[in-house]
Amino acid sequence: MVTKSQPLGESSLQPTKPTGAHDTNVLLPSTLTEEEQRANAEFLVGAYAENTRVAYRSQLKAWLEWCAQRDISFVRADSETLVTYLRERVVGVEIGGRYYKPAKPNSLRVARAAISKAYEVAGLPDITKSPKISEALRAHRNSAARAGVKVRQAEALTVEVLAAIRATALHPRRGRGGVESETHARQRGLVDIALVSLMRDCLLRRSEAAAVRWNDITASADGSGRLYVGVSKTDQEGEGALLFISRQTMRDLDAIRPPGAGEQLVFGLKPKAIGRRIAAAATAAGRIGAYSGHSARVGMARDLARAGEELPALMTAGRWKSADMVARYIAHESAGRGAVARFHRES
Repeated sequence: MVTKSQPLGESSLQPTKPTGAHDTNVLLPSTLTEEEQRANAEFLVGAYAENTRVAYRSQLKAWLEWCAQRDISFVRADSETLVTYLRERVVGVEIGGRYYKPAKPNSLRVARAAISKAYEVAGLPDITKSPKISEALRAHRNSAARAGVKVRQAEALTVEVLAAIRATALHPRRGRGGVESETHARQRGLVDIALVSLMRDCLLRRSEAAAVRWNDITASADGSGRLYVGVSKTDQEGEGALLFISRQTMRDLDAIRPPGAGEQLVFGLKPKAIGRRIAAAATAAGRIGAYSGHSARVGMARDLARAGEELPALMTAGRWKSADMVARYIAHESAGRGAVARFHRES
């Protein structure tokens, strides 16, 4: 049973040994004020890519508020407490005045990672490592699979979709303020074309596209270009990567390059705005599907697989550390190149 105690962050919390599932050789930190703890948390959050920071912050907020409304201290929570939390998230639960709809397996996987990191940073035994937590997540994943719940994947912005966007991007659209002027439509459309082209060529994440500056792009003698990408989701040390830009995309970029660009951001858009721009461009091109800021990355991976590129080359192009995600993106192409597909082509 969970013992009630003061919430984490109260300066009156004295060093004490945790009970229950915790290692009794570990002491709880207690010398920092609540303000110092918040400052440390903000400082440490910079170790992660933007999307990871947002996801972790959201999941941790839900967990801490759930503990608070049950009068359970973060430092006293044990694996049984966490199983209860995960079970309630599976069916949907109100936390801190907000209703959290039933969580999908991937959401709970991120929740576990975020909570694990919080205990690690606090110097506390990690309750997420309990076999009970793995079993709870596996039970939910199996239940979801039996119910036919699929992991939602961004629609692929393939070369065919890119061609459709190029053909329609400059057409005036109707918005809240009425129909765009031809001048505004052209300016907006040229940015859309350059954005999706660069994101495809370099398999950029939306946060990476938002961070591109003009002086990150260099031209080569043959008309192609190179893009330097610094810190990214899979490169937290900031070693950077030099990525290829096609001649056509360099022409697309030249069409929107302002005089004396230098340190200016190329697109001047936030990551979420990039996702909305891509979705709007695909819709205007007559494409139906869940297009998002991830679509260009998925689409180029599928195009490369169709062209015969193997998994290691795809992982290098997209800077993936794990083959699992890439394999999911190119599952359609992989099936078309499998043994049964070869049999029918040869028969």
